[in-house]
Amino acid sequence: MTKIDMRRYRPVGREDSYYIQIGWVVLLTALVMSMEFFIRLFDALDALYDTRGFGTQVVRTLKAGAVMVPFSAVVKDRFMLVPFFWVFMGLEVWDCYDYHKKATKSIYLMRRLPDKWELHRRCWGRPLIYCILSLLAVAGMTVLYFLAYLVFTPWECLPY
Repeated sequence: MTKIDMRRYRPVGREDSYYIQIGWVVLLTALVMSMEFFIRLFDALDALYDTRGFGTQVVRTLKAGAVMVPFSAVVKDRFMLVPFFWVFMGLEVWDCYDYHKKATKSIYLMRRLPDKWELHRRCWGRPLIYCILSLLAVAGMTVLYFLAYLVFTPWECLPY
């Protein structure tokens, strides 16, 4: 399998900018903070049971007619920081054009290249790839959260 050369998707002579580094920190923070889902899930599960006793003699019985909180209410606002990652990727695009225009003054050269999309590919390529990867990460974690919701919730208490 061929490895994609990611150097084609960043300005020549420039490493990852400040915005990409901060963006990755924001995305990782958002994904870690989304794990609060499990706290909400177990709180909602505890509401389904009557607990009697204390210490080692705790008996949990399922309440009659108890219904679990819907999945949408449990997962609500778990990925609210991800749009900030997209903002940082937008700042990266702006910074890339600014780099070509002011720092290296190579914007005129980039516009004269035979491939007229070279400048735009270098400025938009990596941020778009990272935004798509962030959407895939959010979708994957949502699927995992839904599977955890189904596994931990008693079958007779599912709201669906």
